[in-house]
Amino acid sequence: MALSQNALKILFRLLDEHLAHGRSENGELRVSQQQLSEHCGIRYQSVPKAVRELEAIGLVAVVRSGKLLGKDAPNLYRLTMYGDGSLSAPPTNEWKRFRSIEHAKERIKAVEDKYQNERRKRPLSKMQRKKAINTSVNVTELSAVNAAPLRGDI
Repeated sequence: MALSQNALKILFRLLDEHLAHGRSENGELRVSQQQLSEHCGIRYQSVPKAVRELEAIGLVAVVRSGKLLGKDAPNLYRLTMYGDGSLSAPPTNEWKRFRSIEHAKERIKAVEDKYQNERRKRPLSKMQRKKAINTSVNVTELSAVNAAPLRGDI
């Protein structure tokens, strides 16, 4: 009841992904923002907010992957109601800390407000974002002998 429709759609998509991998890759469910948008039938720009909702409520833990070859890499997702893929770690069930819907809604609002405040402090211009992407160093570039072909400098 505290989640938006977009957040519920993404949760169900992550559950489908978990089942598609035979319940053995929880914590390493790799789904891109584009895939979530297409499969859930929601706008691409609406995906991050819905994921923040799921994270705030404790249903999903996200490891943000950052950049890969100058593009956004898919994040890694873990459903907290299931253990990890190795079956050595039990479920964390972080969502159980909320005793009421009102408490969950307050938490979601607080997380979203914090995110919006951070965005207001340092908004990046289009040129700053482009420069950050072009100058970003990632794992793939570090392991390459000559990184110039990866960036398209040739």
